[in-house]
Amino acid sequence: MGILKSITLLIVFCLATLLFLPKHNLYYAAEKELKKYDVIISDEKFSSQLFGFKLENASLFVKEVNIASLDNVNIFLSGVDISSKTIGYADAKLDIMNQSIVVNFEPTKMFIRKYQTVLKYFKKQQDGVYKYEYKLF
Repeated sequence: MGILKSITLLIVFCLATLLFLPKHNLYYAAEKELKKYDVIISDEKFSSQLFGFKLENASLFVKEVNIASLDNVNIFLSGVDISSKTIGYADAKLDIMNQSIVVNFEPTKMFIRKYQTVLKYFKKQQDGVYKYEYKLF
């Protein structure tokens, strides 16, 4: 029972850390890191959630060019969900078992017409969803 109790305490500690983590600080650190790559998120409305945070009505800039208006961005424990009238819907998940990040993307027709160079990195599925998988190790 000692091992089971230790594992349970470790899981409770990790969950408590995530619950009480100052999510604003985590977001600002991520924003600072993105700025190194000339990616800026502005005009967003930030709200903290139980295991993550949410951004609403954000503008995404890359190299000072407004790339997209993001309606909703949900960042949580194991992934990110993004919805936008201009680019479509995307979800990214961390797959621990396969040591990869999997992105499923449902682009708008306008995005498909304008950004074929981006979509060449994705594999189109039978259901029309574009999939990208990045192996971590």
